[in-house]
Amino acid sequence: MRGRLPLLLALGMALAVTPAFAQERATADRPDASDLYQVHVIYAVPSDGKDRKLDTDGSIQRSLATANRWFQEESGRKLRFDTTKDGALDISFLKLARTEAELKGFRAFIRDEIEKDVNAAGFRHARKIYLVYYDGAHVNTCGSSGWPPKNKGNTAVLFLLTEFEKAPPCHSHKFEEATPRFWEFAAVHEILHTLGFVPECAKNRSQHSHVNDDKADILYGESRPPGRRRLDPGNDDYFRHGIPGCLDLENSAFLDPANPGAQPPPEWQVGKTCTYTGYGKRTCE
Repeated sequence: MRGRLPLLLALGMALAVTPAFAQERATADRPDASDLYQVHVIYAVPSDGKDRKLDTDGSIQRSLATANRWFQEESGRKLRFDTTKDGALDISFLKLARTEAELKGFRAFIRDEIEKDVNAAGFRHARKIYLVYYDGAHVNTCGSSGWPPKNKGNTAVLFLLTEFEKAPPCHSHKFEEATPRFWEFAAVHEILHTLGFVPECAKNRSQHSHVNDDKADILYGESRPPGRRRLDPGNDDYFRHGIPGCLDLENSAFLDPANPGAQPPPEWQVGKTCTYTGYGKRTCE
């Protein structure tokens, strides 16, 4: 019995943790706990895809809690996610009308098409961006997003099933609860792009929306070695950088708590509801 006790205790701890994150499925945005700027999470499945119920089994909730702990350790604040009135992460389920093959036919623009579908489904709140966990594949990436103002968009997408010829497939990575790894860093990476980072005025910007000075940077653009990521180490590109007139994550309205006078992403239409149709296009009213 002595040898089995640690296992029983571990199982008991796991069972105790899981119910706190598990939740019932919702196909629409639930009533908000806050009217501030926030990130709403969506679990999306193509019409012919397998529904793994990642929105209700606690996987995404635990992963994003881990990601936000890392972000708080790096910045002193958190990213503000959409939560229900009882404090739970609000995740919506979206069954897409198109098959995985139909979407893959758009190649590099799969994210744009998913963004179009997300907005058409009613996810276009005036103070929200959307992080989509898509249970399907891209042709060459595990994550994609807009980059305002050059490529306006309100939807970042993580492609959970992409496969590569010379690299581990996206689905080989697990959602983590204790230590942030691939998906936790990928979620923050794509959210930051959707908020407009890295700005063109950054000292070490390269490859459009990335930096090239430190491989540990969460927004480094080349292949990144395994290990812990950092949020703008050196504070010289996009966080507390002190560059006059240059977009700074420190002043983002999506941080919690936000600074006085915090700002939404570049060219955000404040007070208007915009429908994003992919490819950097939108209509606002």
